[in-house]
Amino acid sequence: MNNIERLTKLLEDTVTEYEFREVLQQVSENNHHQWCGVLLFKPISAMQQDVLAYGQIPDDVKRHICSDGSLYKYCVNQCRPITANNIFGHHHQHLDNILLVPLKGCASNCGCLVICVGVGSQSMMKQLGWYWSIVGPYFYDAAQRASDIKSTVISKRELECISWASDGKTSWEISQILNITESTVNFHLANCISKTDSANRQQAIAKCLLQGQLVQV
Repeated sequence: MNNIERLTKLLEDTVTEYEFREVLQQVSENNHHQWCGVLLFKPISAMQQDVLAYGQIPDDVKRHICSDGSLYKYCVNQCRPITANNIFGHHHQHLDNILLVPLKGCASNCGCLVICVGVGSQSMMKQLGWYWSIVGPYFYDAAQRASDIKSTVISKRELECISWASDGKTSWEISQILNITESTVNFHLANCISKTDSANRQQAIAKCLLQGQLVQV
């Protein structure tokens, strides 16, 4: 328990990408793993995600487990730790010792703690998975802080406008609901479109939904 407390405190104090990579290196060494890392998924559309990698994940492993979206789909929908071969098949020998621990964010944001366990630890993969899932939220939060990719900061009024727009309201209807002018509504919606790097309000609504930013109004 003391080891978990020390690790969670270390992760809570981690801010920069360099610090996060140092923590991941310590995790590998202190637990006799071959290597470990974190993949951070950020959805940019319903069918596409940006992937950030931290730690020592080999490029060929990263390409393989991220190639078809299976890992992202698993991490979005499941919380149970799993071995890589249970997702990608047992004919991939280079995945034999790899443990995958889903890391949960809000909405469709998620990540994965990827660990290549040491020789002789294969029989303990299930126990290791549940052990690392305990501190999974701390890994995810540290990865978010270490990255420059955070949810776009949208003001409260902008969120109100985009939320009503997601409910099918026109700019005029939103202006009546919020007691502001129609041009002010359009101004806030234009800000949402710009801040989410969208082409129109429909795309901005979709991105805000994917990032878990839309509020109940």
